[in-house]
Amino acid sequence: MVEEELNQYVVFKLGDEEYGIDVMGVKEIAKPTAITGLPRAPSYIDGVFNLRGGITPLINLRKKFGFTPKEIDEKSRIVITELDDKYIGMLVDDASEVLGISTENIESTPELVTTDISKEYLKGVGKLKDRLIIILDLEEVLSKQDFDKTLEIDENVKKIQEILKGRDEKGKDVKKEETKTPEETNKEDIDKEPEQPDKQDMKDEETNKKDTEKKTKEELSDKTL
Repeated sequence: MVEEELNQYVVFKLGDEEYGIDVMGVKEIAKPTAITGLPRAPSYIDGVFNLRGGITPLINLRKKFGFTPKEIDEKSRIVITELDDKYIGMLVDDASEVLGISTENIESTPELVTTDISKEYLKGVGKLKDRLIIILDLEEVLSKQDFDKTLEIDENVKKIQEILKGRDEKGKDVKKEETKTPEETNKEDIDKEPEQPDKQDMKDEETNKKDTEKKTKEELSDKTL
């Protein structure tokens, strides 16, 4: 008996519809975390978030597909994808399983799909008992335009990181130690004003001088006598 060839898909929801993307393009599924908005970013890019110390752009799939946006809730998930060695997060309503769908149960005719999503994003439909899984083409969903935008975001993020490197944990500016050449050091030493002697030291020196003169005069007087 020939074993069925199963294709593995990460399944997630947007509204009442279920979507699938090839599991090989998914790094992990995470709960939403703090998201930092970016000025001048496209409307469907919600911002960036911290992924184990790295800054990752977040695409809101509802906005990307032209659906009505919704607030993030306890079911919301971020599907972290890896494409061309870049990580990009996709915000979805829910994501909780990986399904295996046999090749013979995948219909590659997108005309069968009754969805408002542009056909260019569709790869086919997986039929699984009483469920229909709309299979997305990840490379089309994360288009070159998205990569261009994320590159712009990366540049902004790098600038932010450079600024943050100059701050301590409390957010205060950290003073950088300046490295000076020997010539600069010598010049600074020459330019420095000579240190003024302490007034008390001057007074003590004057007193000692007077005592010495008085003693000398007394000695001379004794010799004369």
